[in-house]
Amino acid sequence: MAAFGGSWSFIVLFGIVLAAWVSVNAWLLPNREVFDPYPFVFLNLILSMLAASRRR
Repeated sequence: MAAFGGSWSFIVLFGIVLAAWVSVNAWLLPNREVFDPYPFVFLNLILSMLAASRRR
């Protein structure tokens, strides 16, 4: 797990997921009820939990 978490494939995949999250919630669904509207509070929660779990 640690080998994948520090690999370039993880970094690229993580960037793609973040870009998809932002684009779907901000640009593709502006007039509909979106899952996590700007300022992306749920995304911030997920990233904070990920950062807290990586500190060990």
